[in-house]
Amino acid sequence: MNWVVDNWPWLLFGAAFLGLHLVGHGGHGGHGSRRAEEDGDGGVSREDDRKPPHVH
Repeated sequence: MNWVVDNWPWLLFGAAFLGLHLVGHGGHGGHGSRRAEEDGDGGVSREDDRKPPHVH
């Protein structure tokens, strides 16, 4: 128990680091775009599907 009392600043720092890291990455530790994960289509917008093809 003395170890915890003596090292509480480091424990607080470690807990804050882990908590902010998880929150900053969507809670799953992923580094990708949240929109791409939600769409399930690799980040391609559904709006692009509705545009007519560009003809020269």
